[in-house]
Amino acid sequence: MNPLNNVYLFSTIEKSLEQMNNLKLFLCVLMFYSFYCNSQVSEGKILYNVNIDIFMERINSNNSNSSANTLFKDVAKAIKDVSMTLSFNQHLSKFEVNKTMPSDFSEKTSKLALIMANKGVYYTNKKLGKQLLVRTFQGDNFNVLSEIKERNWTLTRESKKIGDFTCYKATMNKETVGGNFPITAWYTPQIPLSFGPNQFVGNLPGLILELHDTDVSYVCSTITLNPKENLVIEWPEADETMTKEEYKKAGDELKKKLTKF
Repeated sequence: MNPLNNVYLFSTIEKSLEQMNNLKLFLCVLMFYSFYCNSQVSEGKILYNVNIDIFMERINSNNSNSSANTLFKDVAKAIKDVSMTLSFNQHLSKFEVNKTMPSDFSEKTSKLALIMANKGVYYTNKKLGKQLLVRTFQGDNFNVLSEIKERNWTLTRESKKIGDFTCYKATMNKETVGGNFPITAWYTPQIPLSFGPNQFVGNLPGLILELHDTDVSYVCSTITLNPKENLVIEWPEADETMTKEEYKKAGDELKKKLTKF
């Protein structure tokens, strides 16, 4: 069955949800619907557009006319030429940048746009409960293996349509060196597979179609479900892997080397 043909069932559930005051009951119905849909979506691809509007709001709030501000204004324009693809099946996903370079901008601006949008290729294996980040930087290869992290999402009943899919809002806080930042995800139980951009996997009762991270937003533009040709997603056989802590340490050492010049 095509999940897009379940309009009657989903509208019935939505009407019943409107009458609910109990969030636990809301979540139970949501889980039931996710279970119903699970047999109908086996694999697919999501194309995301990228923007740094959140980051630029913070930059603009400083009211500075520095050269850095001018650079990031160009980056904000260039990053709109960048897109990301999430490929997934029942157990595996792969999130990667599409092989395009922002045009009509300097090399420095284009590279910075790609760096902000793309942290590397993220592979997720729900059976193993693991995620692998594959990244190449300055000629060095990094294979960062980690457990799928449990995240403290707050699920809400706030909803909106993205394409033909009803999405629900989930929020959390993310602690970084620069402070504590809100994260917002819009997920759809109509695609009840807990995948999403970057490291945001394994926790929500549906696939993330829109994500607002600390600096970067990923907004779904195209959804392809159950394509005629089977998707092939292979878990990489990395010869050597490192932990997130080892990766951070290697990054800090690389920064020290670069600042010497």
